[in-house]
Amino acid sequence: MKNHIRVLLCTLPDVLWEGHGLDRVGMDKLMDPNAVRTAYRKYIARFAPDKVIATKDAEKILIATTVFAAINEQYAVFRKEHNLK
Repeated sequence: MKNHIRVLLCTLPDVLWEGHGLDRVGMDKLMDPNAVRTAYRKYIARFAPDKVIATKDAEKILIATTVFAAINEQYAVFRKEHNLK
């Protein structure tokens, strides 16, 4: 499971809705644990379900909720592997 959070963050634009406005992050940019943490925080803040609920678009809410859960789950594993707080 070592790179799952990295793969998830790199491929996130592929699963989001059209016009999400998210820039793609290359795997090469996520080799440093601090860069992973920065990308994680950016994505979590942007796609938190409570922020997407305001759109009242059921598809966006479902995607955001699923992505939010997956990112949090994988980041928890990453934190343990890299002894991050």
